[in-house]
Amino acid sequence: MKTPRRVAVLVLAACALALPFFLWDFRTYQLAFAATNAIAILGLNLIAGQAGLISLGHGAFYGLGAYTLAVLMRHWSVSAYAAILAFLWLRGVDCQKVGGSRFTAKHVQSDLKTMA
Repeated sequence: MKTPRRVAVLVLAACALALPFFLWDFRTYQLAFAATNAIAILGLNLIAGQAGLISLGHGAFYGLGAYTLAVLMRHWSVSAYAAILAFLWLRGVDCQKVGGSRFTAKHVQSDLKTMA
């Protein structure tokens, strides 16, 4: 039962990875923009819709990632692929700092620092 689904996901992922090589630059930009917003919306739906929580951390980490990517590409002339790897690493460090401090906190207020 799971095998056809896995094959479909793999085929879809392969098509998504190959698509930028067959489209012109503006169309690739539009698809990347739509995919980025879809990821943010899915995360917000999971937090706000399914769990019923309002999170300030979601927007903060999304904004920090976008800002890091823009600065690396615009001012340091880093390629998009290297900038994506760098911003993933930096966001991982940020999340580890926030999450690590949450698990060592002794007060309830510190546990809820990213919640509104």
